[in-house]
Amino acid sequence: MNPDSRIVKFLACIGECCLWCLEKFLNFVNKNAYIQTAIVGTSFCSSAVAAFNLLLRNFLRLGAMTVITSIYLQIGKLFVAVMTGFICALIIAGGDINNITQAPCFSVTIIILMAFGIGSAFLDVWDMVVETLFQCFCMDQEMGCNKTEGGMKDLVGKNQATAEQAKALAACTLPGGGDGGGEPSRIQEDGSRSKSE
Repeated sequence: MNPDSRIVKFLACIGECCLWCLEKFLNFVNKNAYIQTAIVGTSFCSSAVAAFNLLLRNFLRLGAMTVITSIYLQIGKLFVAVMTGFICALIIAGGDINNITQAPCFSVTIIILMAFGIGSAFLDVWDMVVETLFQCFCMDQEMGCNKTEGGMKDLVGKNQATAEQAKALAACTLPGGGDGGGEPSRIQEDGSRSKSE
């Protein structure tokens, strides 16, 4: 086959798209599996399955959280970069805000790019914390521990499961469910687990 033909280019484009989607999916599963391992202490494979099922059961909440978190992350990265660039230009201009436009553009641009990279690294840690707290919240809601208080509980209280969804949820196995039965476990006050009624 001719590598310059449209069919070969089209098939190569489809292959690259499929590999990109697979990479994104595996990164998603990998990150959430490590979060689940840190929370529950199970092996990687069982944590990956448990995290995927947990997020699948809470996909509407996951979607809302992902959109809001992405917006805040981008705003945070831009804020760090712009404020660092502004302060740098102010220092270069000798502290005179009226001469801030006289600061060399190349130096300020390099500092803004470096600040964006550093801000991204720190805010990626914040993103991991948000996703970990989200999984903890979902597990708390499903296991019936009710340890979540205040505004977060009120915010997600509007998305209560219907009776059919609750029955489907009861048929799913949660990590730490003991014998692998079909019902989620509840954590009692003394820390032991019991099957939910």
